[in-house]
Amino acid sequence: MQKLVRSFTALLCTSLAGLQISILHSLNTKSTQQELSIIRLQSVKSTSQSTSNKIEQNKPHQFTTTQCSCDCAETQCNPDISFGIADIKFDGNTLKILELGEGTRSMFEGFDSINGWGSMWQRIWQFLFDQNKDIFFVDYDLNTPDKRKAIAYTALIEHSGRAFNNLRELAHHQPLLALINRAQRPLVVIRHEAANQHEIKKFNRDFPQLLICNAVIAPFVNNKQFTDLLFTPPLRASRPYAICIPKRDAPGMAKQILTECPAKAFVIKPLTGCKGEGIIFTPRAQLASTLTKLFGPRQRGPQSPTAEFIYWDTDRHNMHALIESCEQSKPVIVDGKKYDATLRTVFGLTHADGLITTSILGSYWKLPVKSRDEKGTLLEKKLSHISTTHRSAAPLSPDDETTINSSLPPLLASLYSNMIKNKTRLDRN
Repeated sequence: MQKLVRSFTALLCTSLAGLQISILHSLNTKSTQQELSIIRLQSVKSTSQSTSNKIEQNKPHQFTTTQCSCDCAETQCNPDISFGIADIKFDGNTLKILELGEGTRSMFEGFDSINGWGSMWQRIWQFLFDQNKDIFFVDYDLNTPDKRKAIAYTALIEHSGRAFNNLRELAHHQPLLALINRAQRPLVVIRHEAANQHEIKKFNRDFPQLLICNAVIAPFVNNKQFTDLLFTPPLRASRPYAICIPKRDAPGMAKQILTECPAKAFVIKPLTGCKGEGIIFTPRAQLASTLTKLFGPRQRGPQSPTAEFIYWDTDRHNMHALIESCEQSKPVIVDGKKYDATLRTVFGLTHADGLITTSILGSYWKLPVKSRDEKGTLLEKKLSHISTTHRSAAPLSPDDETTINSSLPPLLASLYSNMIKNKTRLDRN
């Protein structure tokens, strides 16, 4: 495992050397987007006016096109279409990316609680429709009304998309086979819960002609160590202090971490957890004791261990843990209370012919359970997650949204370019 990580780190460091981003402001780019939209509209068989108007209002805020730093002609990079999420601490001027993730893992309840049920998936569909591809969507429980509303099912179908409950249904779909035989490259969007990684890899081997949404970003955003390795200079300025350490060495590394980082508190994260699983916040003074409690010699634990500590007892397939500095956002005032919220941004990415297009699909604040001034633990005041029992999401101010929409795309394009280069090399090895 350590040999693989060292090899992967070397690849990333090499690939980022000399990375440069140049934003292309071209009338031809806008013209091309308009032509693609016209082609898509001409291919629609049956679209109700009400749904069209709703999707029109939910178009991405903006898109930017940059040159991929990878030599696509030499490395023979495949085209890709992905959409993901970024969780960010934002102080009003600078941003620190905490995590990246696949958009297919989320139902975006937070965004929808502000903007209406299914509104984010409407934006996602618009982003995907603009790629002028036949879309095949795989998810479970598609016959339930709540699921259809949450994923804007009507918008998918009325724009000639097709939906399936599992990959087996899709594999035997005759129109899909006909499209493949005509040398077209339809886009397959797979919700995370709809298939495991083994099934997806087998499906990809059986149908290599298809474009699988998120094929490039998935290996990098589903492992926090791989995500962190993408942020080498100058991108490192947009990450908290972070170090990935072997669990067996964790208790003895507290002194090194405290010497390297002056943070008042730290976050301990499992590499592959999601939805806040296993995340532990610890004050600076308690870092050493917390690491010893988690990873030191096995001792009799407390009578009622917390869910976070229980998680680490079951996290035995990962030999490493990630430790980050605990960052802070600007105060977000909701119902008269100030929260240290986490900003979530949803984005779309495309890559073809050496060009990367980045689209910001929407952003919102995720609120922790407790405000800054309430009594509570660091976990209650810092860990943001969407809940149905209390208000847990808030909109951005226009000024904050403008800042995010202008500063985030170049950073995402740089990270995506890294993923493209290293995905190609990993596939070849």
